[in-house]
Amino acid sequence: MLNFRLGLSGTQRTELDRELVEARRSGDLGRVNRVLSILALAEGMAVSEAARMLKVSREAVRGWLKRYVLLGRLGLDYGWPNNLLCMQSKDWAFDFAVFLTTSSENEFIAGEVKKTNKELDDLISDLVCFGLEGTTELVDDNPKKINSYKKWLALLDRKAPFFWAGGPYDYTQLFEVEYNDDHAAKFNEVKLEQLASSNASRFT
Repeated sequence: MLNFRLGLSGTQRTELDRELVEARRSGDLGRVNRVLSILALAEGMAVSEAARMLKVSREAVRGWLKRYVLLGRLGLDYGWPNNLLCMQSKDWAFDFAVFLTTSSENEFIAGEVKKTNKELDDLISDLVCFGLEGTTELVDDNPKKINSYKKWLALLDRKAPFFWAGGPYDYTQLFEVEYNDDHAAKFNEVKLEQLASSNASRFT
């Protein structure tokens, strides 16, 4: 159960209401549930209650909350405007994303949320390994490894300069990704200050 009440500003609530209308209009049930879960938590509803109301798992609600909190930090702490933040990438490759401009097609910051620290660490370990080996074909039927591989292919295809992964509470890891021509990449862990929107000028 949540031990705090999620606070929303008037602007945040208006933005969520607008997103809810758009999600309902497009028939995107997953997006509808994500927005409804945040609004429910902001009204003081517990995670278990929100999950029961939306007929989803508590883990799903916690994951949506974590995404929203991380996106909130990108706006409040690091200066990114709301119209460049996204709770789900276009092809579901990443849990959340930041774009340099409203016309950008590729993520500038690709983000992922995991339920446990171990899941986050395993994902990072997989990505680092894929990057070192320049993996372009996966021979493994482990579902979690396959999921990691999908993230890797999306990073390799769209060349997001940053990858930010978040686990429970304040456990996060941020990497600046250096891509090579031979399908390899190096994941360099950096401080969260690199998320600041003012640093984006280095990549334009």
